Amino acid sequence: MTAQELDNILSLAEELESDLTTVMTVNARHLSAFDIARDYVEVQSQHENAGLCFVAGNPSYLSEEERKLDAKSRITELVRYSRTSLPSAPIFVGSEGLLELAAELGAEYSAIPFMLLGGLIEDQVSRLRSNGIGDGTAIYCPCHLSSQTTGGLVKSFGHYALRRKWVREALRKQGLSASDVRSQTSNGGSLETAAMSVLVHAIRNLALCDTRQTQETLHKFSEIGIRYIAVLLAEESSEENERLSELAAEFLQ
Repeated sequence: MTAQELDNILSLAEELESDLTTVMTVNARHLSAFDIARDYVEVQSQHENAGLCFVAGNPSYLSEEERKLDAKSRITELVRYSRTSLPSAPIFVGSEGLLELAAELGAEYSAIPFMLLGGLIEDQVSRLRSNGIGDGTAIYCPCHLSSQTTGGLVKSFGHYALRRKWVREALRKQGLSASDVRSQTSNGGSLETAAMSVLVHAIRNLALCDTRQTQETLHKFSEIGIRYIAVLLAEESSEENERLSELAAEFLQ
């Protein structure tokens, strides 16, 4: 999105008196990250309904040159620069593999650690609290609120689960090739029972898979002080959007 497009969106939201806050994500290892951040900060300094999120970026979306760049130093510099110009805007920091850095930036610049949904969330929140970060953490949650068959779950989230090293290792322990499983899920082929079991178990840890589980999980997150949930629906439909709206209303009461 260009800076002008962002300005148009923020201006429209203000005209409509919307309570929407637009948060732009910047991949810190992209070669153009600092130029993009500078343009966004300039626009956002003229509005009060926007924020930023800085992430290290998945290597799959980076060039060979970009993969060699130091994510920690670049994220630190981006947060420092942005906070100077945007003293009260929400600034999120992707904590995947960078939890200590996210805690440091949270303490120094009021940045918000942004975690990925997984089995270690409670431990990560506890570690952040020990570093002085209380309420104000965030979690990214892939989500499918409709009841799903195991095949449907793998179709929706199989590739996402296979990005995780521990999932690929679990497949190898079963004598399975992660690359073969990835190819089979891409081509819609049937998976061995063992592969299906590993993937479904992983997906239920990495994603919110039905309305009831989502309600229970969000209540638990609320109790331990998590304030922000970023939900990405696996399926864009009126039914899914309606369910998400109902959930949001429940937690905003």
